[in-house]
Amino acid sequence: MPDALSLKRFLAELDSLLSPLDEKKLRSVFTGYASGLPASARTEFLGHLRGLCASAPPAQQRDADLIAEIESFIAAVESGKYYDGWGWDPELRHERAFGDESWVPRMDTLFTGAATAFLDSRHDLSAAAHRLLFGALALDGDEPVFSYEFSPAESLTTDLVEAGARWLRSLYELAADPGEAAEVMAETWLELLPHGARPSSLLAVRETLPTEPANLEVFYPRWSQELVERSGGHDPLCGRLLREVATATGNVNALIEAARKPGLGQPHAYLDLVDALRDHGDEEAALDICREGLGLLSGGDRSGWTAYQWAPLAETAADLAYGKEAVEFRIQAFTLATSTRRLVALHRAAEAQHSGSGGQVAGEAADRLAAGAPGLAHHHLANFRAQALLLAGRVDDALSLLPTANAVANGAANTTLTVLPYVLAASCGAVAHRDWENTVLHAMLAATADAGHSVFYGDDYRADDAETLSHLLERALREQISTAPERTAWLRTAHGVIDRWIRTTLNGKQRALYGDAARLAAALTETGIILDGESVYLGGVIDTYRRYVAFRREADKVRRESVLL
Repeated sequence: MPDALSLKRFLAELDSLLSPLDEKKLRSVFTGYASGLPASARTEFLGHLRGLCASAPPAQQRDADLIAEIESFIAAVESGKYYDGWGWDPELRHERAFGDESWVPRMDTLFTGAATAFLDSRHDLSAAAHRLLFGALALDGDEPVFSYEFSPAESLTTDLVEAGARWLRSLYELAADPGEAAEVMAETWLELLPHGARPSSLLAVRETLPTEPANLEVFYPRWSQELVERSGGHDPLCGRLLREVATATGNVNALIEAARKPGLGQPHAYLDLVDALRDHGDEEAALDICREGLGLLSGGDRSGWTAYQWAPLAETAADLAYGKEAVEFRIQAFTLATSTRRLVALHRAAEAQHSGSGGQVAGEAADRLAAGAPGLAHHHLANFRAQALLLAGRVDDALSLLPTANAVANGAANTTLTVLPYVLAASCGAVAHRDWENTVLHAMLAATADAGHSVFYGDDYRADDAETLSHLLERALREQISTAPERTAWLRTAHGVIDRWIRTTLNGKQRALYGDAARLAAALTETGIILDGESVYLGGVIDTYRRYVAFRREADKVRRESVLL
């Protein structure tokens, strides 16, 4: 859905369209539009037109009348008039609040009255009305007071973001000085307005009227200071508002103050400052700020949510830096918030700095990941460390990360399904086989490499990436240097893990993993065929577990995916 036009931009666009039109052309445009209306809409259209063409302007509603109506409405809400109870709606197929829904048109009408007062420049009435109406919406908390399908806000036709912007503009116009305006607006914006009704920028507030607010140059410094004092700047909305001031004034002092205040969200405050400096074209200063922020991370356990928040700053630093420093920032980003995408990015950066160094740098990242997250308690960390070790050609180290117990849970599955396809392919030289791309091994290598999950957000893989981890792993397989005894040992280890996997999965009737069990059995069978010309492993597994009909179906499906089977 396109963003709603502010009143200022709307009137400007409308004026640019109407200005070239004389009376005859305007009449032609108007009647042409009216002629295209469906029959059911013509009466309503004429009603609107009669109202617009009325010679006498509508009588202004008295302040006391509108406020009294709103207070009467609030009293009805508080009395429970509009809420009967919570329960299941068989038509909607979800739970909802039941009751009298007449509150919706009534509240929309009251918001319209507040908007009319605003457009008539009656800002005292506008501010009072909006304050009461948003207060009424806030009454719906843990215990509902309205009837609705999803939420009170979604039931209304009023644009609550625009209503919130109008309230804020009225407060600005009523304030005695810029300092008072900043204080009252910050309290209203950050505390009184519900999240869904908060404008995303000061520009949205400024453009609620065709004219600009007065004394903005005096207001901006007070506004910035108010934002920093109220939240430290460690809030996405505050960050955007501070950046907006920096863009308008060229002054980033408030952003610097916010970034240097410790607390939750500090990494985002540093990013806001860096982005503002880059907007001003000062990339060297932006890089210095990145170094400063990341310097706060020295030592300690880097796993978990707090460390994760710093990863985007490390990625930004890598974009700004050159050579070894850029590679170092890529390693830092990967170890702070592991994802396949970040691993590919650090490999690419290393190769750009020195061709052939990608694997070595990936191995260094794997070692740092282990040092920064003791025990690799989170299974995804072990999985991403395994990916990095495979890129480095350190197969034995990757194998050491495989689960040793008979626990075939999804966590263990991620690491196992990452390591085993690579190990099997390395054991038999599968990438050199003429049918490599039509094997289960090839499909597993691609799927497990490119469809993993980030520790927090699952941002591993982007479809538009020119190079994915599967490409890098396949290249590593082609360059893998190993001896015959090493390959034999790898195959023996993989064979044991797959046997245990299949036994645990099927005996435990973990049907969600039957497909993975079938693919592992097929991949091991393909390995035997490539090495010895034949293998009956998959057939033996199917025979052993012939009573497991669902597994046999998965095995038959996998057989059809490989030209070797």
